[in-house]
Amino acid sequence: MLNMLRILRTLGNPGRAKLLPALERSILARVIPPRLLIRHRICAALPYCLTALLPYCLATLPPIPLALRSPQTPFVLQSMVMYFEFDAEDQWRPMWVTVSGTWQTVADSTAPSPPYALTQTARYLDFPKIYLDQGEFYDFQAEVALKILPFDQETQPRPGRSVFEIGPEEVPEVAYPADYAAGLLLRYRGPFSFVAAVLDARTQAVYLFRMSTAGVRVLGRQAVPVQLNRWYRLRAVCYLDQIHLYVDGQPVLFREERRLTGGRAGLLTVGTTRAHLDDFRISTEQVREAGRD
Repeated sequence: MLNMLRILRTLGNPGRAKLLPALERSILARVIPPRLLIRHRICAALPYCLTALLPYCLATLPPIPLALRSPQTPFVLQSMVMYFEFDAEDQWRPMWVTVSGTWQTVADSTAPSPPYALTQTARYLDFPKIYLDQGEFYDFQAEVALKILPFDQETQPRPGRSVFEIGPEEVPEVAYPADYAAGLLLRYRGPFSFVAAVLDARTQAVYLFRMSTAGVRVLGRQAVPVQLNRWYRLRAVCYLDQIHLYVDGQPVLFREERRLTGGRAGLLTVGTTRAHLDDFRISTEQVREAGRD
């Protein structure tokens, strides 16, 4: 019957439309007992009452501890700053891994942090290198103070070509009689997989190169005046696949190298180079897998 009354209302009859509200109330009163109508109205009002009381109920509850990081988070963010003055054998050596060459501290009163500096004493045609045993680095910056030493009593590098300029078919001993380059080992993953930045006193330049099983590939070269027996600061900033090089705080070279974006970091010399290194500093924000040392 109620549906019929609603249909009559929609037909637009003005006379009958005035009677519809009264008929509806009369029919509802006969069909539904008054006590049920009262309960229906109370139930309809309950949600509004609960909403109004909710802030007061929450204020009485004890504080709930919130976990800022889930135990299942796969990565943790760590920041690291390490500094080495190489003042004593027993302080720096346990934290470094020697790949090739013979590394030791020697007295040098002119070092930025006297009285000692680090040097490599083996003399053979290779890239003597040493890396920091602190895991792999991704976004980081490394800096070292270095001084290229002369051979015997010379004041200028011996004539010849740099190891980065000889061809693959040439005999190294004929191409250059001595080397004058040292610098930073970057993104080291193995003896034939790394990137390095060096200052070369023979060619008066800074080089960024990559070593692979195919040999040495020069990624970038920039002319920089390099004197023997003078201290320089070489800094490399590695971010994603970008490498920025600085000499004495001045930007000198920028390159992108997408093949290697992570690895160990350390120091290296070129071939028979005699050099002193001091004040190695590395700072990084690196992401490691949780639970991995």
